[in-house]
Amino acid sequence: STLEVITPVQSTEAKTTLAPSTQAKTTLVQSTLAETSLAETTLVETILVQTTEAKTTLAPSTQAKSTLALSTQAETTLVLSTQAETSLAETTLVETMPVQSTDAKTTQAPSTQAETTPASSTLAETTHADTALIGSTATNAAITETI
Repeated sequence: STLEVITPVQSTEAKTTLAPSTQAKTTLVQSTLAETSLAETTLVETILVQTTEAKTTLAPSTQAKSTLALSTQAETTLVLSTQAETSLAETTLVETMPVQSTDAKTTQAPSTQAETTPASSTLAETTHADTALIGSTATNAAITETI
């Protein structure tokens, strides 16, 4: 695994998990009781996190649980945009580097002891069962003999 540009994290017993990769858990802690484990991480570029025992999940937003497949705010599970189950929470936008991953857990903690489940949110469950193929035309052409 390759690891690039990691800005130090100042915290007391803070667990910050970053994983812009496929099923990677990256725990970065620079303090007393430092627990660091890296697994198949390609590019990690963190912004300074200053917390005290905080657990906050960010998908470029504050206080939002996210499963990302090239998406932004929310708890979003995407299966090539066919059967998408999306629940959006009211979130404050935070400047983070884009996460390009499949099944990645990105955890940052710019808060103090905030384990948050989105409270005021609009739940949108969309299931596309029979989806027609976009951008393809089935053509049965009869052969015409021209004299």
